[in-house]
Amino acid sequence: VYRVPCFGAVDFTRQLFLRPKALYNYPQKNTTVLPGYTPTSTLLGMANFNSPGWGFVSGFQPRIGQLKESEYYSERDWLYQSAAKGWISKSVFLNREVQQNVSRNYDGRITIEPLKDFRIDIDFNRNYTENHSEYFKDTVLDYTSNFVHAVPKKFGQLTMSFGALPTLFQGSGTSEVNGIKAVFSQFEKNRAIISHRLGQEVRTDTAYSEGYGRTQQQVLVPAFLAAYTGKDARTFALDIFKLLPKANWRLSYNGLAKLPLFAALFQSFTLTHGYKSTLTVNSFITGLDFLRTRSTGAVNPLNSNFYPRLEIPDISINESFNPLVAVAATLKSGMNFNFEYKTSRTLQMSFVSNQLAETRVKEILIGYGHNIPDFTLPFAKAKKSKAKRPAKKPLPGILGGGGGAPNQNQAQPHNLRLQFNFSLRDDVTFNHLLDQNVIEPTRGNFALSISPSAEYKINQRLSLRLFTDYRRNRPRTSAGYPRTEVNGGLVVRFQLN
Repeated sequence: VYRVPCFGAVDFTRQLFLRPKALYNYPQKNTTVLPGYTPTSTLLGMANFNSPGWGFVSGFQPRIGQLKESEYYSERDWLYQSAAKGWISKSVFLNREVQQNVSRNYDGRITIEPLKDFRIDIDFNRNYTENHSEYFKDTVLDYTSNFVHAVPKKFGQLTMSFGALPTLFQGSGTSEVNGIKAVFSQFEKNRAIISHRLGQEVRTDTAYSEGYGRTQQQVLVPAFLAAYTGKDARTFALDIFKLLPKANWRLSYNGLAKLPLFAALFQSFTLTHGYKSTLTVNSFITGLDFLRTRSTGAVNPLNSNFYPRLEIPDISINESFNPLVAVAATLKSGMNFNFEYKTSRTLQMSFVSNQLAETRVKEILIGYGHNIPDFTLPFAKAKKSKAKRPAKKPLPGILGGGGGAPNQNQAQPHNLRLQFNFSLRDDVTFNHLLDQNVIEPTRGNFALSISPSAEYKINQRLSLRLFTDYRRNRPRTSAGYPRTEVNGGLVVRFQLN
């Protein structure tokens, strides 16, 4: 067994006029496992400076997993060339798989400060892993080279930053269902366009090319991605693995409090905005039916579609404005407040059941706080002594000091902390079925939360907190029922240390 890993990484940082900072990281790992390798590696991992080759020991792995069937038994077939040189055992009892694993990760980040206290963070990433395995062995014991590629298969996964922003807000407002249906309807219409492109036919009708029907996976994947990214299906990439990562961003600005118009009123004032989107192919694997037929023209007799080379069970797209807009401010008087609006969407497309689960979440958060120092309640006012008495040394104890320490139960600044939190959240999941013209909510609820509170600190050890917590949930489906919860009370907290 011969293993050679290969690693690579590049990091760089630049400082220019706008003070940008850039970081790019590209690690790659290639591993090849070759059972039946007969030469004995000695100096520098080589046998007689011949095998397995200078490129191999330097980390440049042979193209085993990326070979096309038309390239088998040619000069590009490293396994076949190695077998012809006698480097691989001819034993028919060799039953271990040749394995080649590839991992490529792209990770980039750029930070720009075009103005003082104004920061823009842009990032992108792409993580791809692929595991290829096959049996490469001599199948005939006649002392000749009869090596074959048997059961070549691969599996892996893909995750990368993405962008489906053009359709994120379709379906907002009163026409929510109609807007959501319009995007899914575009997905269904895109299938005919993609089918004609795959069949290399120039047509404008709604019929499908032979072998590329309405449920063929190679048709569904680009049709789905084109519809939900708002792109033209006539030019959208047909291969999902050739898509490039898109940029996500986050903006923050905290310089408003330094402007003359705001400086007299605010201690701090921060604005925030951010967008993040991710495309995930949880797994892909060589189709068993395609592997059985070993032909790109093999047709499934059940639906007259071509068997796909790679089967992709599902694709998910997660995107969110977290937040779309957020404001956090603190006034000179001690009051502080915050406002935040967030929205997100999750698309889970199954190519097994041909249905899409679309989850949309919208949330509004409002917070208020006010710290009032030196606030004394009527019952907490200290009584005035009628006659002056000589000061006594405080006795050690729970409430008193000891060893000359000041008495913590003496008059202390009293603080009153007022807080108010408001939350409104709408969370719903719609289920789409291809060619059924059906859209229905399958789960979700509309939640309202109001939480006012007041906390008064009598001294260093004793505090009182008065609070109310109101929660209202209304389900978006008939499976649940409205529920209201109200909690409130007075909490007395006494601290011993």
